[in-house]
Amino acid sequence: MDKHAISVEDHVRLIKSIPELLLHRGDVGVVCSIWHSASCAFEVEFPSTESQFGIRTVLREDEVAMDEGNEESAKPAFSDDYDGFSQVSAMLPS
Repeated sequence: MDKHAISVEDHVRLIKSIPELLLHRGDVGVVCSIWHSASCAFEVEFPSTESQFGIRTVLREDEVAMDEGNEESAKPAFSDDYDGFSQVSAMLPS
């Protein structure tokens, strides 16, 4: 897989199930961040029917594929106006 093909906010589809996280092959999530070190990994948030919060996990490049389907199938648990960086920064001491 070309690691440059997937970007932040892209929708990706899970290639294999992760039972301990209640994630199933074919589930669609949104890429929240990309980690580069010895290999490439993606922090992905999947919608959850169990709670109002999504399931976030870091996945290897070989565990996800670009989702070419309907982008509405995966929505982050946070609203579109969520700005995690600003909210976290506001909590840090000056």
